Amino acid sequence: MKLPTNCLSHTARSRLHEQYAAFLESKVVEGVETILDQLAYHYERSENLLKKREYMLKAGQAAQRRYANDVALDYYQRALP
Repeated sequence: MKLPTNCLSHTARSRLHEQYAAFLESKVVEGVETILDQLAYHYERSENLLKKREYMLKAGQAAQRRYANDVALDYYQRALP
């Protein structure tokens, strides 16, 4: 059963995104590069601006290394605010 997205307050949803991202960070010691997109996604939806910027930049750099320049640019632009 799928819950409506408005069941959680913005604050609760933001906290859950941050907690899940922190969980992912703690479980993946090696190979964190493989989940940079997920970490950037969840931290972007949290209120943790330092982690948001950190993972937006890391995901942008990883995309740049793959020559996915449009994706890299998108990550960099989302890291700016």
